[in-house]
Amino acid sequence: MTETPPRTGTKEGGRETSTMGERPAHECMAAIQVENETLRRENAFLQSVKGALEESEMRYRRLFEDDLTGDFITAPDGRILACNPAFARMFGFSSVEEALRTNVRDLYEDPGDRDRLLVRLRGGGRVENKGRTRKRRDGTPIHVVENVVGRLGADGELSEIQGYIYDDSERKRAEDALRESEERFRAVLENSLDSAYRRNLQADRYDYMSPAIEEILGFTPEEMAAMDLEEVMDRIHPDDRSLVKAELNTATASGRGSSYIGFWPKAANIAGSRTISW
Repeated sequence: MTETPPRTGTKEGGRETSTMGERPAHECMAAIQVENETLRRENAFLQSVKGALEESEMRYRRLFEDDLTGDFITAPDGRILACNPAFARMFGFSSVEEALRTNVRDLYEDPGDRDRLLVRLRGGGRVENKGRTRKRRDGTPIHVVENVVGRLGADGELSEIQGYIYDDSERKRAEDALRESEERFRAVLENSLDSAYRRNLQADRYDYMSPAIEEILGFTPEEMAAMDLEEVMDRIHPDDRSLVKAELNTATASGRGSSYIGFWPKAANIAGSRTISW
């Protein structure tokens, strides 16, 4: 039996027709052109998205590398996964690469701080503007303020810790020095035979009254602190009240003032003799 080859198409009136489900050649070419145009547009869109992502990544990298705060990403086990130059400098490393070879636990003055941080982050917490004492690569202490957040993986477990810190050592040293100075000054005042005080004119109260006031006037510091200005003026000799009022106005305007006035001590009769107390 002789097989007849399949017919691919016939000419009818000079027009090519398809048989057995085949499309005309011109329709196939048109479909290919449409598909090519679609692919071209999709490719142009993908290229624009890629360019935008690369530009965004570059901006983020510049921000990360040029940031003045110490930015970091660490693993729960303490490995430093990423950090910027400011972080490396802050802790005394010569380069970012050297910092990345260090376990962040080595930078904790109290290793227990790290464990407590992990517990907090695993519970969904975060750390915001918290002052901490850390230590540099050479072991010297550094006071930092840190902001830290934990990132959980698909399994719900803590996968990494992200955050930034800044060196607050200068402010902390100044604060400590001021507090020590105030403590020394207070110790001098507490042991002085002369009375010293600080009165808040806006609040109309004594912010501080040294213990010597009780020996001089018979009032405890607490009793003096409870007096308002009117009560204080009542115990000032009438001849000196105008002077005191003038001095108060001067002190309010300039922040300074001094006077030598008569003041009746607690045991004195206000109608009695005048006592010069300061």
